[in-house]
Amino acid sequence: MLKAITNAVRDGGWLTQARMRLWATALLFGFVAALVFLFATAHGTSDYRGRPLGTDFSCLYAAGNLAAAGMPAAAYDFVHENARLTALFGAGAPFYGWFYPPFFLPVAAALSALPYPAALAVWSALGLALYLAAMALLAKPLKGREWLLYALAFPA
Repeated sequence: MLKAITNAVRDGGWLTQARMRLWATALLFGFVAALVFLFATAHGTSDYRGRPLGTDFSCLYAAGNLAAAGMPAAAYDFVHENARLTALFGAGAPFYGWFYPPFFLPVAAALSALPYPAALAVWSALGLALYLAAMALLAKPLKGREWLLYALAFPA
């Protein structure tokens, strides 16, 4: 029985184009639903659990805020970085450390000139655009644009 299942999985005959499209579409709708839930339950710039929206981005924004204030070295001091995160997102905000190299601080400082929601949107849109551009290069030999559905459904 186990050998038959292993052979069927290894064969790949079950993985049809229609099945791939169906699962990719379902995952994409699930991802959109999760984002809608996240923003619908948010309180200002924090999610329903008190974490900043875009948790990974929050440390970048805080470090950029410190750099723009003339204290770039403070971004690497956990006490200063945490104090800025707390000032930006409230006392309950978790600590997210800044581990990017110093040459990335000007990018962070430029983004911190925007309000947090706008900066997060720019950062996310730019990241998505660069990702899709890379995927387009990889998908160049393929016909059609179905790769776009798969790229959006499986961004890992």
